[in-house]
Amino acid sequence: MTRSYNQMKKQQIEIEAKNIEEAVEIAVKELDVERHDVEINVIRSPKSGILGIGNVPAKVRVSVIQDPSDIGRVGAQIIENLIQKMGVNASVSLTTNNHKDNIVFELTGDDAGVLIGRRGETLNALRLLTNTMISREFNKRISVTMDVDGYQFRRDKSLERLAKNIAQKVIGNNKAFELEPMSPAERRVVHASLTNNKKVTTISKGNGFDRHVVIKPV
Repeated sequence: MTRSYNQMKKQQIEIEAKNIEEAVEIAVKELDVERHDVEINVIRSPKSGILGIGNVPAKVRVSVIQDPSDIGRVGAQIIENLIQKMGVNASVSLTTNNHKDNIVFELTGDDAGVLIGRRGETLNALRLLTNTMISREFNKRISVTMDVDGYQFRRDKSLERLAKNIAQKVIGNNKAFELEPMSPAERRVVHASLTNNKKVTTISKGNGFDRHVVIKPV
């Protein structure tokens, strides 16, 4: 039997054993949880050799099913540590956690506006860093949405209005229009706001910081 696992939090473990059931039992004991608290992924089924020679053991990956409140708590701690290192005085609260893999944080305080940055660039960078850190902590992809004193909500509504106004001009002039460069999250807002408009289509164009949305007539 061989084993490997996340040394920090032991949220996931890989076990090799004679058969799948034995491997799962060992993993559950190592993680110190009940069987109904884990997800089981069979990496390799056992194979029998000839006369016992060349046997291949079963291998499973067993992961602890995370409580959404745990993810929110850890996420808040990560953000608090990051903004503290930035020298910003702000409080972090979990505003939405209806889905365990998509969580929303609200940052408030007298200094919170500093976290927005030019066109939300600082806020977006903080979100991406938090995404990476929390996903690594729980060994899976977790999406984080972050807002500062309602800025992101207002920005999204502004982008929706902009997209719809530009779409009307595109339809009237029958000419494509290129918007200013935006973050991936902002581009998604523009694309989504025009999904039901059958007279225009949207594409993303450019690379890196120059990537932007183009609204084209159909």
